[in-house]
Amino acid sequence: MTQEQSPGSPVHQYSARALAQLLEVDPPTDEQCLIIESPHDESAAVIAGAGSGKTAVISLRVVWLVANGLVPAERILGLTFTRKAVGELNHRVRDYLARYRRAIRKPGADGARGTAAAADHGSSQGAAAAGAQVETLPGLDLPTVSTYNSYAAALVGDHGMGIGLEGDEGVIDAAARQELIDGVLDAATRDDVLGNPRSSMSTWVSGLLSEMGDHLVDFAAIDAHLDACLDALCTSDYLRGLADKMSRKRSGIYRDKAAKAEFVQEATGLADEYDAADRGDRAEIRTRMRAVLEAHDDNPVPKLQAKKRLVELARRYAAAKQDTGGLEFSDQVALAHRIMTDSPQSLAAEQSRWDIVLLDEFQDTSYAQFLMLQQIFGRHTVMAVGDPRQAIYGWRGASADNIESFPGAFRGPHDRPAQKYGLTISWRNDAAILTAANRIAAGLPTRDERVGLQPRPGAGDGAVEVSLTHSALTDPDRPDEPTQLQELVAWILRVREQLFARHEEREAARREAAAEAGLRPERAAPLPTFAVLCRARSGFGAIAAALQAEDLPVDVVGSRGLLDDPFVADALAVLEALVDPDAGDVLMRLLSGRTIRLGAADLTAFSSFVRACAVEVPDPAEHDGSRLERVSAVEGLDELLNVDPDGPNATSDQVRGIRSLTAEGRRRLMSLARTLRRLRHSDLALPGLVRAVIREAGIDTEVAALAPDYADLHTRALDGFLSLVSRFAGEQPAGGPSDFLRWARVLEEADELDDVPVDPVPGAITIMTVHASKGLEFDAVAVPFMHDEGLPSKRKPSDGWLSQGGLPYALRGDRAGLPSFDLRTMDLQGPNDLDARLTGGGPLETQLDDHHHAAERRLAYVALTRARAHLFVSASRFTLTRKRPVDARPFLDEVAQELAVDLPELPEADELDVSRGEEALWPTRDPAEVVARRAELLRVVSAAAGERPTLDDVAESAADPLVRALARRATQLMADAEGGNEERILPARVSTTALVGLRADEDEWWKGMRRPMPEPPSTSADLGTAFHAWVEQHFGQAALLEIEPESSAVRAIPALRERLETLRETFLASPYADRAPEAVELSFELVLSKHSGGHGGGHSSSHSGPSGDQDVEPDGGRRPSALHVPGKIDAVFREDDGGLLVVDWKTGRLPRDPARLDAMAVQLAMYRLALLRMPRFSDVPRVDAEFYFVGSDESWRPQSLPEEDEIVTWMIGTERHPSR
Repeated sequence: MTQEQSPGSPVHQYSARALAQLLEVDPPTDEQCLIIESPHDESAAVIAGAGSGKTAVISLRVVWLVANGLVPAERILGLTFTRKAVGELNHRVRDYLARYRRAIRKPGADGARGTAAAADHGSSQGAAAAGAQVETLPGLDLPTVSTYNSYAAALVGDHGMGIGLEGDEGVIDAAARQELIDGVLDAATRDDVLGNPRSSMSTWVSGLLSEMGDHLVDFAAIDAHLDACLDALCTSDYLRGLADKMSRKRSGIYRDKAAKAEFVQEATGLADEYDAADRGDRAEIRTRMRAVLEAHDDNPVPKLQAKKRLVELARRYAAAKQDTGGLEFSDQVALAHRIMTDSPQSLAAEQSRWDIVLLDEFQDTSYAQFLMLQQIFGRHTVMAVGDPRQAIYGWRGASADNIESFPGAFRGPHDRPAQKYGLTISWRNDAAILTAANRIAAGLPTRDERVGLQPRPGAGDGAVEVSLTHSALTDPDRPDEPTQLQELVAWILRVREQLFARHEEREAARREAAAEAGLRPERAAPLPTFAVLCRARSGFGAIAAALQAEDLPVDVVGSRGLLDDPFVADALAVLEALVDPDAGDVLMRLLSGRTIRLGAADLTAFSSFVRACAVEVPDPAEHDGSRLERVSAVEGLDELLNVDPDGPNATSDQVRGIRSLTAEGRRRLMSLARTLRRLRHSDLALPGLVRAVIREAGIDTEVAALAPDYADLHTRALDGFLSLVSRFAGEQPAGGPSDFLRWARVLEEADELDDVPVDPVPGAITIMTVHASKGLEFDAVAVPFMHDEGLPSKRKPSDGWLSQGGLPYALRGDRAGLPSFDLRTMDLQGPNDLDARLTGGGPLETQLDDHHHAAERRLAYVALTRARAHLFVSASRFTLTRKRPVDARPFLDEVAQELAVDLPELPEADELDVSRGEEALWPTRDPAEVVARRAELLRVVSAAAGERPTLDDVAESAADPLVRALARRATQLMADAEGGNEERILPARVSTTALVGLRADEDEWWKGMRRPMPEPPSTSADLGTAFHAWVEQHFGQAALLEIEPESSAVRAIPALRERLETLRETFLASPYADRAPEAVELSFELVLSKHSGGHGGGHSSSHSGPSGDQDVEPDGGRRPSALHVPGKIDAVFREDDGGLLVVDWKTGRLPRDPARLDAMAVQLAMYRLALLRMPRFSDVPRVDAEFYFVGSDESWRPQSLPEEDEIVTWMIGTERHPSR
């Protein structure tokens, strides 16, 4: 530290209030001052209520420590949970520090301030530094703020080699995780997977391993615990209880009375033998008991056995992660804890970096994070800020008890328990909202959680509306009775009108004041914000539909909300239709979506047309020898481009379908079909393809045409979607649209698509889960479904950790705050004893219920405290999905009682009839005569096919015009498949490497242009890149920033490193190594004219705009009139006669195939032409070119190289322009 002060009552240069005045921020309250000015050498726990200004307090604490010379800024570490929180805290801290440093440099700053400035920068000559107003590295000495997971990852990266890590481990996402688990499940036996659905097994395997990481439990510990639980059941009392239960069973093997009596006799005899045996003899008897239990017990032994098998699958998954170098966040934390525990040097190094540590949102840390931080900072000065009332992430590893355990675990430099402070004034919520929230918090189990929040000085009254209705949706028996969703929408409309009117009044007053002062009005304040917060996503659809029916802008937040945005969904549907011919359901969703918006009549007509495109094909397996081969909707849409209703090839059914379309409907379908066909033939990378989808499908146009509020809303969603695509392209460069769609679906199911906007959209109604809303605030909030099985939710599973995927409570680090559920100590008297404790009001059931209810109460508290001024809470007797009434609504009743709201008496009803509803047939069916006519025509086709004529013969000579049309269409499709009718136009830009491919196999090259396939990562390419970089360094012409010649792939693979070393040695022994090149890695772009076969057209200039490089076709399209050929020449050497020698390095061996060498010669020809166009080489007498194959230490020079005219003529000759 820069300045050591006694632990007594130090006198500081700045008080918290003086510092706030200097920074020109709001003065802190008394309770905030106590925290900001708390001793710099003592740890502290701060219980910060919702909206209590903890970010401002933490930021002022940092500046207070720095300004008073207690610690340099760069020795302060701050940790929080989300990147958003890191950004906010970083911004606030840096802003306050910048204000402070500007303030102390103002002319006339007093000596005291100058002294503090000197202390800020650690100067030993404070007064001198103050007088000189000198600062080193101004503004660069800043605190470090990071997420907990990023900090753990940094520890693993910095110190992981000390425990044997390779250093290249990376965090895997849900898609990679699912791929690894799928591999484990594929190799598992039926007994291993327990006959459960694959999705459930995946969730249980990953969940169990994640919990093990969160609580630092290894496989040996869980195996030992499960065996101990099974052994604990091997008692005479439990065995007699099992015999008693089985004696009453009348199903399965127990229907046989003799067999049942035999089992009962065996079990009771074994129990008697156990009681009579000496302690030393009981081990063998317990072995036999366990066999009996495993054969006959139906609970809990089968669940323990199933968990043992699940543990084995988790073990295999952990091994698969280790083999691939993959980590999850819980793995990083566990590894960081292990490093800090096993490596004293790493621990000392990390401890020496920091003097002050600030831990935000501490109630959301896991047990492993708690132990990791305690191991490193237990004797540092640590301030943990959190709110146990907002501990809502227990389902993902957070431990609500961590903030309670902090004072005893983090004892600071003087080995004293941390002091406790509180922030109890809410600067967010109005009075009525706090009244409701405090009533919910009063039911929580700990004293800190029951402390109520106080309204800020001058807080408004606020408004809370409580609604109780008969049904969430309209009850057919009571159509006039208001529903829960109707009341919610009506409330939002009222409050929205009020807040918008108030907003407009304030803006008008601001504009008027600015006008009177002769000033330009400031930018308008954002519109009010609104939210509907749900316990689960199941209610999103009905709520969104009800709001949109009133023309309200709706923003569904979260990964699934992103992909459910109607315009994003349309973009996804286009992508899927591009790559999957069977994606008919997706196409129909697109056609009826926001972009295409076909009506029911046009959808019916299109469906008829698609059916009309079906063909009857021979099938000996069918009764009549044929079957109807239908085409998919995607294929039918493409067929729409080929069928001319006025031409001779269309069938009557096809014509009828087309004629049934409206003019606008047909235009939209044709436009979409052309777009899909054009995009299928594009060579765009995935991000460019998605942008093209949005542009060419008209999605961006549809969004831009919306009202501003709606346009902003959906533009944000499209931006989030494009960010998601970019993220995928960065992680999987070789992935195509199909890979992206699979990846997005997996991450969507795992709710791990984090490239979504998280800030509320002003003016829109944000729909999100309560979990996702934490950290946000809105002017008005509605919390629907506050009844049993809504909020609070139903406790699942009913048997606690015995369910699949759960870690035994006794192994969890936070077991002190969990129900006491340890089979080893329960002394069960049989299976019925456990059932009685878990159900029917038994003591264990009560503990499990209380624990779950407390977690749900915290969730309700978070939901209510998101509202600034307006709150709506509601429930209904009949929910969205249940037919039976739900009469328990504990949280809603508490709020109503606290606010003295009289809830209505609801009419009695036993069950809601939800089975009624109108039925419609979709798609519509053709009349019987139409079906018969189609069958007759298809039989004609089959009969003609039976005569085995060629398709060309059928197309020319068949009597039936329909048969001729079908044959011609088949011929066309076959030609298209072979590329015979495909238009071939060279792109305006073709690399030299691409020209080699074109020369080697023309048809394959054009096929690749039509349907580009992503190339997998190539180790040969990595090796070539590394070798070329080394050669460039060898000749001393590498760029300054390219100081590392080896790619990461080459460094990571020993075989490639050895291969690279061999190539280096070969090159150094070659005649090229000692020559001085004229140029190395010489880039060029050659422009060749396509006119007149290239005569006189070769030049090195470039054109701009379409008129320079494109010709206009008769149909309005454009074809490039110039060919741009970019490339890079490896080396140019000057010969003795003044000529030039171009050399291209190849890391492989010299090919023995003359055709291959001939194709490669094109590359050298382009290099030669490029040099001849360069002014610096225009006077050379000749240019030769050759390859040096380093792999075989051989050079090859073609006997002759084609001239420009010959090259251009050949290139143009590969094009094809079929007649239209």
